[in-house]
Amino acid sequence: MKTRIQTLKTKLLLPLVAVGLALAVQQANAQTTIAKWTFESATTSGSLTNTSTTNFFAEAGTQAGIAAVTGKHLGVATYSTPAGNGSAKSLSANGWTNIGDYYQVAVSTVSYTNIGISFDAVGSATGPRDFIVKYSTDGVNFTQFGSAYTVLSSPSWSAGTPQVGETYTYDLSSITSLANVSTVYFRLVVNSTNNIGGGSGGGVGTGGTSRIDNINVLGTIAGPPQIITQPPNTTNFFGDTATITVVAGGDAPLSYQWFTNSMPLTALTDGSSGYGSGTIAGTISSTLTLTFLNTNQTGDYRVVVSNPRDSVTSSVVHVQVNVRPTIVTNIAYLHKLNDANFALTDKTNVYQVDGIVTTIGNLVSGTTEVESFYVQDGTGGVDVFYRGGFSFPNTGDHVRITAPLDQFNGGLEMAPINGNPSHTIENLGTGAVPDPQFFNFTTLPTSVVMEETNEGRYMVVSNVFLAVTNADAHLVGNEIIFMTNLTGQVFRMIVANNPVLGPVGYALPGSFATSVRGVMSQSQTSGTVLTNGYSLILTDFSQIEVGTPPVIVNPIPLNIQLSGANVVLTWSDASFNLQSATNVVGPYSNIPAAAGQTTYTDAITNQANFYRLQHP
Repeated sequence: MKTRIQTLKTKLLLPLVAVGLALAVQQANAQTTIAKWTFESATTSGSLTNTSTTNFFAEAGTQAGIAAVTGKHLGVATYSTPAGNGSAKSLSANGWTNIGDYYQVAVSTVSYTNIGISFDAVGSATGPRDFIVKYSTDGVNFTQFGSAYTVLSSPSWSAGTPQVGETYTYDLSSITSLANVSTVYFRLVVNSTNNIGGGSGGGVGTGGTSRIDNINVLGTIAGPPQIITQPPNTTNFFGDTATITVVAGGDAPLSYQWFTNSMPLTALTDGSSGYGSGTIAGTISSTLTLTFLNTNQTGDYRVVVSNPRDSVTSSVVHVQVNVRPTIVTNIAYLHKLNDANFALTDKTNVYQVDGIVTTIGNLVSGTTEVESFYVQDGTGGVDVFYRGGFSFPNTGDHVRITAPLDQFNGGLEMAPINGNPSHTIENLGTGAVPDPQFFNFTTLPTSVVMEETNEGRYMVVSNVFLAVTNADAHLVGNEIIFMTNLTGQVFRMIVANNPVLGPVGYALPGSFATSVRGVMSQSQTSGTVLTNGYSLILTDFSQIEVGTPPVIVNPIPLNIQLSGANVVLTWSDASFNLQSATNVVGPYSNIPAAAGQTTYTDAITNQANFYRLQHP
């Protein structure tokens, strides 16, 4: 069954310990690239001893072709340009056996404040592990910034997809002496003899390399506020979220105020948009966010950026809110929206289906409000999962779901979002739960049948032994019940993960069931081909009909063949009674005309018929 877990993703953060220093999540003002190096055009001069390399000039930024990177080693060093982090080249050197060897960046910050630097770094296993960042405005007296950073040796770089976790970012905006200076020097200095891999005695080898790439020196344009990047026009759909961002520069502090483009301009404020659950946020920041958009919010917007020197107004940005067309379809169609691995291929469009609720109660629970139930039409069934905001239906209710699709552990979901005005769960009245479809797991159906036909459907199995593996017979949420049929095959039933449902806290009502009904769910927690983890869902003991295992005396096969408009049944022992029923679970009754016979012909009708042999 379903368990929701939030995963925290962490990024490498460099500790900053200098007095008065702080690492901001985002600097107060938009940053402009002063100089950037990707080393795509770099050429190296081979081995150098106790000297600096020639200049490697910046390829981008306002100081392209002027700002320079160099390196210096006390011993012999060989420079090269191997593959970068997602690019063809980087700058690499060996010979880092002396503490104090460094890479150096020299750049002018005239007309810029709030200086920062970022770079990618990696090394070989015997390359230097520990570096510190230093800065200077005269090239002679250098000050350490923050504490040491540690370089990794893997994953290795290539010209393909760039690696993450190997980018180091420093915000030096609090070091005001670096602003508006003719030359600022940054050095990446080796400060220990430890190698990255820890082998070879732990020391840096003469052939150990350190590689850098994508060096970026940033700053804020000084003076009156300027619009660096105008906010772009945006087209969104009813119920979606729009974000509009302006990039501005100028002396700190910069302040922002967003307006609707009415005459006179009307200032926006954070809070409700006035349309359903819609909200407005960021009205005094560089990014304006409008949630659960309404078509009435179509229109023009502007932002005014100010600092103590002046203010500037952006160009008009147009927000267009369209209505996404709803695709009215059946549930079987939804199950075909997958790729070769049965992964969902459409999480964008909004679909509408009608069906009957087939499950009892809410199938999930959590620290926040969550709801789940299954709905089935004449073509298939599907889970409906949401986080509050809609009335929960009863078993047998006829409902209409309008929502986008999602997938959790392989299982298909319709996922309406609380507050989105285009997502709805409508109760159309009371209906009838459909008859369950018989599921024979003696030989499992193909993956296509399980994924596109059986998943989400209300089903029934017959004549199974029930067992759990826990020493405590009292059931808990997500516990697996093993169902073993009369020929020894095993299939699973899973207890719904909600402690308020009947089975939780109680033992199974018996060890054998003549029938077990439940919706076919999927919960595959690993692998890329989503064709495992199937089970029926148990939400109430009324789904289990306890009985006595049948006594099988010399079981014989019952053969069925079609012959025109008839079905012909044959068997080998005339002492057995042929019985029929209109439902797989019965009741079954003898067919008098077949008594004492070994063959029987029955006419095909529009009604389903089930047959079995019974020893008298």
